[in-house]
Amino acid sequence: MISRDAYGAINGALVAPMNPGGRSACGRWSATGGYNAVLVAIGIGAIVLCVGSWTAALCRPR
Repeated sequence: MISRDAYGAINGALVAPMNPGGRSACGRWSATGGYNAVLVAIGIGAIVLCVGSWTAALCRPR
């Protein structure tokens, strides 16, 4: 499934979405001086992902 040739490309595709998230978290921390805004953003993101997963599961063709 993951060969030596494709490992770098697959790893890069999996890690790429984390880079903007990390920069966003640093920006929120710098702007507010604390982690509360970061934790709220992470919580909202988790809720959105959960709702999206449930919606995709319920709306899939059978």
